[in-house]
Amino acid sequence: MQLDKTTLHDLSIFSIEEEYSIFHHINFTKTVDGKNILKQIVSTPLKNIESIVDTQKTIQYLLSIKNKIPETITNGTIMVIEKFYLTALEAYPKKAKNLNTIVYKYLSKPDFFLTKYSINHFIDFVKGLNEIVDLLQKTETKKINGWVEIISKILKKDVLQQLIKQDSKNISDVDILQYAEFFKTKFKHDCNTLILTFSTIDAYLSLAIATEKYSFCFPDFIDTDEPIIKATDLYHPLIKKPVGNFIELKKENNFLFLTGANMAGKSTYIKAVGIAVYLAHIGMSVPAKSMQLSFFNGMLSNIQIVDNILKNESFFYNEVQRIKNTVEK
Repeated sequence: MQLDKTTLHDLSIFSIEEEYSIFHHINFTKTVDGKNILKQIVSTPLKNIESIVDTQKTIQYLLSIKNKIPETITNGTIMVIEKFYLTALEAYPKKAKNLNTIVYKYLSKPDFFLTKYSINHFIDFVKGLNEIVDLLQKTETKKINGWVEIISKILKKDVLQQLIKQDSKNISDVDILQYAEFFKTKFKHDCNTLILTFSTIDAYLSLAIATEKYSFCFPDFIDTDEPIIKATDLYHPLIKKPVGNFIELKKENNFLFLTGANMAGKSTYIKAVGIAVYLAHIGMSVPAKSMQLSFFNGMLSNIQIVDNILKNESFFYNEVQRIKNTVEK
């Protein structure tokens, strides 16, 4: 779907004042990386109906298991792990034994206790991912299968299998240094891959939470070359007490002449339609009771045209240019 900055601004997908954006409205991520990935998802409409349906099924499945997702992995967990790799620590013994562990513990006391703290978070992270994989193996969407494949392949490592069985409360000092040496020297790339995968799950889980919180519905895509959109009880998601509206546009009836008094909600209605179409094309549920539509190649709006003093462009000039661009499209 082709869009431009003006259309994204008109629909408030993103906003300088973030709390007034659609993105903020559906952002329930728990991690900073998850939020960044959610921005990418919301910024990138999907290229075909197949991808949209797969995303819909992914969100629907996450919705069914969201209360079972372990809470052991938090933004704090991710931050501790990332800081572990960024912190210069005294080199660990390559083969930790009782004696060299005691020496390390007392000669590099601050580093040892930071290491111990970090390893406890590594244990929470690995165990949490293992639980998540078990929950995700019961579905067959391409996205979820990809996540399961990536996580499972890495967790098969002997050290991680041992770590999964480890009781973090009874871990010995020797084990701490053995795990630390492995994570520091042999696991950074895999760890970044796991963090990225978990953050992606966090982003899509946010869309599942938003779907339930706002009682959005998943639209049905009609595989046709003819432009179609039909929705019942469609509303603008940023309105606190919205009034649902009906819309139907198709080949035989492809123009809507909308009239009404000032402040009657004409622009809100137009934006509600655009937002629903946009959300549908990222695979997200929409603010309506029901919705059917065909795949859109693009979307243009001309609602909030402004002048640009620095470019010596008046409101009239920009409005004319916008209409010209629309006609050319």
